[in-house]
Amino acid sequence: MSSKHDSANLQSAASERALIAAVIEISQRRTAGENLPEPISAAGGESLAAHFSDPGMGRAWTALCRANESGVALGLVSAADTLRSAGVMVGESAIGTGDIVGWMLDVQALASTGIPTLLSKYVQEIRAASLRRGLRAVGQNIIHESEADTGDALKLYDACLESVSSIRSVGSAWAEMFVPPDGQEPKDIREAVLKHVDRATSGSVHKIRTPFDSLNWLFIGGMVGGQLIYLGARPSVGKSALAVQFARSAAGDGIKVLVVLRESTPEAFAARAITQEGKYDASEVATWNERILQNIDYIGERVADLPIVFTSKGRIENIRDAIAEHKPGLVIVDYLQILAAPERILDPRARVEFLSRSLKDLAMENNIPVICLSSLRRLAQSDAEPTMADLRQSGQIEHDGDIILLLHRPEGELNATCIVAKNRDGKTGRIALEFVPNHVSFIEKIEGEE
Repeated sequence: MSSKHDSANLQSAASERALIAAVIEISQRRTAGENLPEPISAAGGESLAAHFSDPGMGRAWTALCRANESGVALGLVSAADTLRSAGVMVGESAIGTGDIVGWMLDVQALASTGIPTLLSKYVQEIRAASLRRGLRAVGQNIIHESEADTGDALKLYDACLESVSSIRSVGSAWAEMFVPPDGQEPKDIREAVLKHVDRATSGSVHKIRTPFDSLNWLFIGGMVGGQLIYLGARPSVGKSALAVQFARSAAGDGIKVLVVLRESTPEAFAARAITQEGKYDASEVATWNERILQNIDYIGERVADLPIVFTSKGRIENIRDAIAEHKPGLVIVDYLQILAAPERILDPRARVEFLSRSLKDLAMENNIPVICLSSLRRLAQSDAEPTMADLRQSGQIEHDGDIILLLHRPEGELNATCIVAKNRDGKTGRIALEFVPNHVSFIEKIEGEE
């Protein structure tokens, strides 16, 4: 194992030397008049030093960044002087121009794809190597703790999960590895504010409306890209029917909707959509009686032409492929606990945590909202109003969900409540609904209505 780690460290050190050489090469070309991006900013600036495996190369990178910031033109001689002043060594000797020339020759020999492209490649290699070192450190710590601990195994399990979660902590050095070094992400709060204002005032933030005006008000206009929205309810309350309404509403506004069906079929989904849209009795749709057949043109126009597509494959990679193929504006997953997690993950809670985190990643990667249905724990008192704690394996769901909706309808009653229990970017609150069993749908109750 150590030989593999030694080889990886050597490769990482080579990438670090190559990055420094590429920066010097680009700087010289810019001085000569070529229209190239400023290389240190493009590579991520001084903070990248935290990801270097070789402390000497980390000092070298920091020294070059500070020299560049102070206005030094980074040519061969000035770079060598800067690195010598920083105490950078090659073997047992202070670094010289000859060492840098050797690094630059290696880079130039690979430059058929362009030096700026190589710059990005080296940055990604450095960050990936840093991530692997972090993962190894966490893994070794978990092994050490599991071998040494003789106490509560569940507490140890939680501690291990916390160690893994630390890799994703916002503001940590590792988190920067998930930010592309291409300038697309804001570098600081000022740039983030300007980008937010620009998007808001230009109308480029597209909001997908729900079927209910009061819910849209709580959502500050609607659902937006990158959000993971959980809809939790106990069995037979109507969460799948409500999901059909969300799909119809978005598709009716021209948004393509991908529905991941793990418990039902596209035909059953279509039957519900027809029942809701035409306000037919569900039993009529089940038998396709004469009244419905007489209105088949209406059904075709209002339901069959909606931009809704399906997949029944429940692995995250299958959903990712379906998103790539259909390019939807909204994804609806029915439902979380029966998606397929990797077979190596045996613990039910760990499986839900993997799936929840992966769905959030899909929402972020594709800049689309993802609505995921989730079951709730069964309680002795079935009429008790649910809370987020009733979400099965709720810890990670509560963490990943930008919005958490809890649908509550006491057994035998038609009055229902949609509880917005969490809303990261909007308001929480309660929406009064009424279930219409013949149409398998919900309608919003006007305040004061009985």
